[in-house]
Amino acid sequence: MSPLKEVIDRIHGQVAKIEDDLKGTRDFAKEQMTMRKKAFSIIEDVFERHGATALDTPVFELRDTLMGKYGEDSKLIYDLVDQGGELSSL
Repeated sequence: MSPLKEVIDRIHGQVAKIEDDLKGTRDFAKEQMTMRKKAFSIIEDVFERHGATALDTPVFELRDTLMGKYGEDSKLIYDLVDQGGELSSL
């Protein structure tokens, strides 16, 4: 069994259903984070061996920026309004 498959199987074996989490999200215990870090490390190593580089983008951006990238019909954009009234999106 590959190292990545072993880590993934261990993570799945420890995931507990938490009813209070938002849909599509979950909390990870420290033991799970150790395994997640190992899995991501393996994945990153493979990507780097093949010439890939990391890309990190903001969790949210100004709405106009996202609309320019994805368009009005995107179902992946969620709007947020800050206390000053500025519209940003996820």
